[in-house]
Amino acid sequence: MSNPTPQKSRSRRGIIFSFIIVLGALLVVFYLKSPSRDSASDHQNKEEVPMTQDRGVRQGTRTTAITDTDQSADADDVGVLVGNTALSDAELVRRLSVVILNESTPASSRSEALAHLLNLTTEEDESVLFTLAGSPKLNEDLGDDLFKDALNRSLATQADLCLVFLGRKEEALRKEAQEHLTFLLDQDLGDKPDAWRAAVNTAKQRWNSK
Repeated sequence: MSNPTPQKSRSRRGIIFSFIIVLGALLVVFYLKSPSRDSASDHQNKEEVPMTQDRGVRQGTRTTAITDTDQSADADDVGVLVGNTALSDAELVRRLSVVILNESTPASSRSEALAHLLNLTTEEDESVLFTLAGSPKLNEDLGDDLFKDALNRSLATQADLCLVFLGRKEEALRKEAQEHLTFLLDQDLGDKPDAWRAAVNTAKQRWNSK
């Protein structure tokens, strides 16, 4: 009778060998399905670059500067306007005028804007002062500030601005203007705008000849 031990040993080795082959195949499949190191690294690098609130703009990149014409800029922020070196003096004066006559703007901002405008305005471009003085959107306090500034300007400018103030609805401004015209012309013409205008024109000819 033959010995069966060798057959059992070969059968056991066959099972082990088959198990190793199956295990190896599973490892190959698992490796192929796993993400590569390069793609994982790329993903990590992408997430390390944070996004700003603006879509598509990453932090650290150069972007177009926000100008004062953008909706994000506060049009009533006098500090922003005055600090904008891209604006010419004429354009700055125009924009300050908008702030001054904007009745929804806080009084402090309107007053600040007027102060800057008066500092920028020279004898060559005083027309803006007459525009402001004649605007119904200029309140009494701002009108008073404008009147007081006019006292430091030429006699002709003082007189012409007083003529504009004579047409204001605020009694205090009208009275102030009339009193100063009386001082300049050395005569009181009362509530007669046309008479005041004629007297000012005559006086300006005299002042200009000096």
